[in-house]
Parts: sequence; structure tokens; C-alpha cells
Amino acid sequence: MLALCELGQRQILAHLGLASCRSALRFIDRIQSDFSTRSVIIVIHRLLDPETMMFTLFRHYSVITTVTLQVYLQWPTLTGTKLGFYLIKASPRERLRINQILSDVFQLGYRVLDVDSVRRIHAVTSYDELKKLHDRWLIAQKTAKFVPDPSCDKAYDIPFEGNSNIVPIRNYQQLELEGIEQNHYVAIYHHRIIKGEYLVYKMHMPERVTIGLKRHYLANGRASETYTVDQIQARNNRLPSYETLETVYSWLDRVRK
Repeated sequence: MLALCELGQRQILAHLGLASCRSALRFIDRIQSDFSTRSVIIVIHRLLDPETMMFTLFRHYSVITTVTLQVYLQWPTLTGTKLGFYLIKASPRERLRINQILSDVFQLGYRVLDVDSVRRIHAVTSYDELKKLHDRWLIAQKTAKFVPDPSCDKAYDIPFEGNSNIVPIRNYQQLELEGIEQNHYVAIYHHRIIKGEYLVYKMHMPERVTIGLKRHYLANGRASETYTVDQIQARNNRLPSYETLETVYSWLDRVRK
């Protein structure tokens, strides 16, 4: 331990098996948190994975607070977007109001076949704007019959299996059912799953959650065999417990080995 204390910052990170480049140090320097939340510590550790370098998602953040990391944990796809920045600054009440309808808005955007739906959601900067988007798509859905993509009949390619507790979602019907059971927008990932860019699993213990795994790509654009956790969502998009995070990450570490 004494020898470790005598090392420089980058050497310590490398010794711990974490990213040790200058950008990793800049990421750490911008964190303003008391680290009192176990789940935040787990997330920071995983963001510093030297293989995936997920901390680079925060390169446009001047300050990274506990709330910033909690928003990432709950809505990773919002990191770096206008809505993501707004959620960090919003009051707890405003954040709660947005969380209550955000999943529905994603689902509605998918069902009205708006090709720019995700971009439109990411550009929102208040609850009122999000509610207007929700209401507009709700009307559009009532006037247009949703026609599933022909790929909805295809079985998903599962590169690695789950276990008795963590079960892979194998087709669109299961994906849709998972979204209904958990009241979130996971069905929007169908096309990415078909392309081999994404995987979805459901977990039963220590709590019922949906797990989204994102595939990574090499610098030359070729797909790698590396998948990392993109999201872990409990019912109604609640934050998972740290026991759940540890269970998921431990399982993924075993799978990757």
C-alpha cells in the first residue's frame, strides 16, 4: 500500500487496471461528489474501463456531480444532449415530472415512425416542451395505425447466453412485453438489436430490472466483440440498487472472460 501511495496519479490508475491517459485524469478532476453513494462509485469505476473509455462521454461537461452521474445511470443515452444537461440543473420536482413521461415519449416517437424522434427528444430543454412533444405524438398515434417492421419476425442473435437469473430477450415480441411489464421504452432498441449493435436482458434478482448492453466499435469502424452496460432500468425507470449493479457487472465480467 505504501508503495502505491508513492506512485503518480496515472501510475496508480494503471495499477488499479483503470484508464490512465490524460483525458481520464481530466475526467476525475471534474468530478465533484462526496462519493457517499455506492452506485456512483461503481459507475465511475466502470466509466474508467481502459478498453471502452466510456468517460469520454463527459468530455463536454465542465463539472461532473453526483446528479450528473445519476442521470447517466438512469438515462445514459441523454449524456451530452441538451435534455441531459437540463436534467442536471433542473429541480428534483422537475426531474421527477420529466422521468414520469420520458419513457412514454420514447415509445410514442417509435410508434409514430418519426425518424428524427430521438433527436427531437434530446433537443428538449424543459418539461413543458417534452409534454407538448408527448401530446403531439399521442394524437399522431391515434390517427395512424402502427405497422411493425418486417424484421419483427426475426430471432435475435445472442452472442452469449445468460443464466437462471439473467435471461436474454430473443425476439421483438419478448422485447415489447419487457417494455410493457417494466413500463419503459426498451422496444425502441429493436433495430439496433437486429443490426447486432445492442442486446437486452431481463434480470429477476436482487430486483427486477432490464439490462441494455451496447456493442463497441474499433477506430476503423469495425465491430468489436466487446459489450458494455448501457443501461440498467428498474420498473418505471427507477434507479437500480448498488446490489443490482454489482450483480450485473460481475455477470458481465464473467461473460467477457
